[in-house]
Amino acid sequence: MADFSIAYPLTIANEGGYGIDNNGAEVYRGINRLFNPTWQGWNVIDAIKKNYAYKNNWTDARADAYVQPYVKQNYWQPIQADKILNQPFANLLFDFFYESGANAVKELQKELGFTGADVDGILGRNTLAALNTQLQTNGENLYNNFYNDRYNFTQALVPKIISQNDWASIEKRIENYANAFVDEILKTADAAGNTVKSTVKKNPFTIILRITFGVIILNEIFKTKQHG
Repeated sequence: MADFSIAYPLTIANEGGYGIDNNGAEVYRGINRLFNPTWQGWNVIDAIKKNYAYKNNWTDARADAYVQPYVKQNYWQPIQADKILNQPFANLLFDFFYESGANAVKELQKELGFTGADVDGILGRNTLAALNTQLQTNGENLYNNFYNDRYNFTQALVPKIISQNDWASIEKRIENYANAFVDEILKTADAAGNTVKSTVKKNPFTIILRITFGVIILNEIFKTKQHG
């Protein structure tokens, strides 16, 4: 099962401090005031603004204390991420959901084969079951396809919603997740005493991965366990 304490720092590392977005809304650590007006951290931030002439991208430990529990309750738990069988996939989905909300789940549902009214942006029992089944039977391809779905969905927002300048940093953020699924396999292999190294390279539009890569490594692990 996936662990929030692993996914959270990966996402929050890409979020700045206090700022104003393109729509004039306040944002702190990725929490947008327009969509999250009840976050308790705004009380701290309002008090700080009243007393100090801060510029953009400042942070404050008092406001930070309210970030992690709020993010877990409002962005991790709604996608039932702690029930996802694969940590890298949970990391990717969580980061996408934090940035794009229900659109992340809709993209996932379409990738899982859902159609029509079933593409509702809610990660419920059926979506979770379908996700975990495919992670067990076709996990690498599912991860790669969903990664590309996220890349293409976000790139399509340029320049209508995302400026060309902002896209450069967002693209880098997305590409941080490019090889994560195979990297996890490599960690498992290394833990079993193997020395297999990844030759996977990033591509801005698609991830070129050898389909048999994970099978080869898992076979090596099995042989090691047999003869170890």
